[in-house]
Amino acid sequence: MNRRDFLKIASLTPFAGMMPEILSANALHKPLNPQEKIVVLVELRGGNDALNTLIPYHDAEYYKLRPTLGIHENHLLKLKNGMGMHASLRPLQQYWDKGEMAWIQGLGYNNPNRSHFRSREIWETASQQKQHHQKGWVTQLFTGNDQINGVSMSEELGPLAGKHSRNLKIGSLDGFIRRSERMKSTTHQSTNSALNHILRTEQEVLRSAGDLREKLDKTRSLAGYFSKTPLGSELASVARLINSGINIPAYKVDLGDFDTHINQAGNHAALLNSLASNLDTFAKVMKRIGKWQNVIVVTYSEFGRKAQENSSKGTDHGLAGAHLVMGGSVKGHQIYGKTPSLTRLDNGSIQHTQDFRSVYSTLAQHWWKKPSPWKHPTINFV
Repeated sequence: MNRRDFLKIASLTPFAGMMPEILSANALHKPLNPQEKIVVLVELRGGNDALNTLIPYHDAEYYKLRPTLGIHENHLLKLKNGMGMHASLRPLQQYWDKGEMAWIQGLGYNNPNRSHFRSREIWETASQQKQHHQKGWVTQLFTGNDQINGVSMSEELGPLAGKHSRNLKIGSLDGFIRRSERMKSTTHQSTNSALNHILRTEQEVLRSAGDLREKLDKTRSLAGYFSKTPLGSELASVARLINSGINIPAYKVDLGDFDTHINQAGNHAALLNSLASNLDTFAKVMKRIGKWQNVIVVTYSEFGRKAQENSSKGTDHGLAGAHLVMGGSVKGHQIYGKTPSLTRLDNGSIQHTQDFRSVYSTLAQHWWKKPSPWKHPTINFV
């Protein structure tokens, strides 16, 4: 094997995850049956501003804290109980009205951290402030099987991370297959154990990519329905994998940057519009292929923003967040959780009213029918 082939193998191997057998023929050809449920996790990178996403427009304190960023009643989408959502989320209004979408407010955890890196790690591993789990929360639920448990279309595995996990970080389906096609099969053996591992992995990747290509060749691309944005492309790949019948319970995509310290209004509106329009397309495609009842979309972000706007017409790192869930089986048209107080703040930030791990407990027990390792009460959204 020459150096060029070696570099090609080395560049492709990470796409196959920690264990090459995870793309075995058994995993690929096991059909998705009606009892198997899918979660699509949408990371809002940077810390989404909960107060201008799910808006307490009946609370006068909101407008005192946000004299320029506060969104007034006639410029938002009214939901219920004096709450509304940002007008840029209008494409999702229909799912709220049909009972296929809900909001969960006041999500956070005790002794919160305002560091992007650390708080993101806490959310993705379901750990306590002083814990450092090596496995993402999805990986903790799916242990001891040789199926693919999750696929990340973004740069990081996040909730799907973990040594020896059966999860993939693909980035691009077409890119994965193109790279595999450029590789040359080899039967060389070496006395170097590390090199032999790479050679064995090469063979697994070639076979796996071939199986994946064969499966996807029978499934038409759905990219034409989606926007040509990064989120649109990621969701198009997720939709194609779901439509192929490959049994994968969890997917991750992401959208950013929600770190809106400066001139928040326009940037935040554009991000929320991208989120809403792409999720609307994804939902319509899932309905078209008959999978909407088997899919739940869940957003998450490392923290919210401070309640009071800053001098740069933005907001700084805060604490509690508000996130949406949507799907054909969601108990929608509801806002779950107690509305956080705008007068009892923690260093300028709204405090959480329910632990974010309650969302994970709910998905584990009520959706995937698995025991939850987190001792937090479930939420009745599914």
